[in-house]
Amino acid sequence: MKKFFKFMFDRPILILFILILLIFVPPMFVMQPQSQIKLIARTIGIDKVGDEIEVTIIYYQPSISQAYTESYNLVSAKGSSLSLALDLAADYTGKQLVLAHMNNVAVSNDIAEENLVEYLNHLIRAYTINNSINVFITNVNAKDFLKDTLKSHGKTANQESGIVEHNDKYIVGTSSNIENIMLSSYGPNKTALIDMLNVSEKEGEDLSGGSQSNASSNSSSGGGSSAGSSSGGEENKPKYLANDGSVAIIRDGKKVGDLTRQEVEALNVINGANEWPKIELKNYSDENFNNATIVLNVPNKYVKYKAYFDGDTPTVLVKTNMLLTIYEVLQNSQTKTIFSQKNLYLNETMQKAIADKLKSDFYPVYQKLQDLNADAFDFYSLFHKKYQKEFDNYLQSLENPEEYLKGIKVILQVESKGK
Repeated sequence: MKKFFKFMFDRPILILFILILLIFVPPMFVMQPQSQIKLIARTIGIDKVGDEIEVTIIYYQPSISQAYTESYNLVSAKGSSLSLALDLAADYTGKQLVLAHMNNVAVSNDIAEENLVEYLNHLIRAYTINNSINVFITNVNAKDFLKDTLKSHGKTANQESGIVEHNDKYIVGTSSNIENIMLSSYGPNKTALIDMLNVSEKEGEDLSGGSQSNASSNSSSGGGSSAGSSSGGEENKPKYLANDGSVAIIRDGKKVGDLTRQEVEALNVINGANEWPKIELKNYSDENFNNATIVLNVPNKYVKYKAYFDGDTPTVLVKTNMLLTIYEVLQNSQTKTIFSQKNLYLNETMQKAIADKLKSDFYPVYQKLQDLNADAFDFYSLFHKKYQKEFDNYLQSLENPEEYLKGIKVILQVESKGK
């Protein structure tokens, strides 16, 4: 024994190492995983219910499985404010709320029309969140939307993010993430476009079991000290995530209108940021076609703005140059695909028809934006940067400077050629 102690005392570093192991290693074996003590949110939904705010949280639910899969559960709570409702939802699960890994924020129409940006601003100021969080508006209340999508798409689904990102790239041409929305809303144009998603019923499998058991809604009712209660097991028809490409128009932080997918695509003729969908010419005739429907791809597009004053009228000349390929032709009830990249059929007559169609589609939608004072393309900054004095004089000449877009004229020039 004496030899042992002598051996140890001659090696103080070894003693220190053993002490460290004794102090720090045992807690590591009993320490709970973060998912057991924290409410790690993936998506939150915000609704207005009477005078209260109801939040619904889809959160990570740890499960024992040999396969590496993530599963999720759902909890909801009401409170007199957004922060109180979030606290109550966390209290109901007995966990600390964490929004740092959140992907989506779903809001109902009521919230969007009341003041969407006010609620988003609270999330940014009160919590640590990612600036790339997707924000979208639902045509149903957000709680039902999240319950239905969790049931129909399973425990591991995260399809909302994929759809929003798809829309931003191929339809809207602008990002619906929280950072872009806040910058646009607090910018000089005070306008943002946000994706709208919905759920739809269709004939399909019964989803009352399986993943529904993991999608139970623990809703709290009443005021600041309400208790939660489970409401799972509803026998509803299955509902599926629906995306029709429509967007909400946000002006001064509030929803003031919306655009259908067709209207959004009509605006894309002056939007150089997105990848344009196909163009469809209907009832087209020339020396090659007779009352045909022509579908064209747009592999490349270049858009250039030129702002100037035509007398006292602020004017934007938009030149859109497109590279086109004829993709499909429907004629005499027969469909044929043109595989050749050298589109000999894309002649001057067709190019003029394309330009006329895009213009006739664009101007009514631009008029709609003017009526809503929704400067979706930030013409304010375009003029203020280049013609600050002239534009300030123009704003001062208006009875209501907030309606400046109504006086901005857009001249659209479209040129196209075959690839």
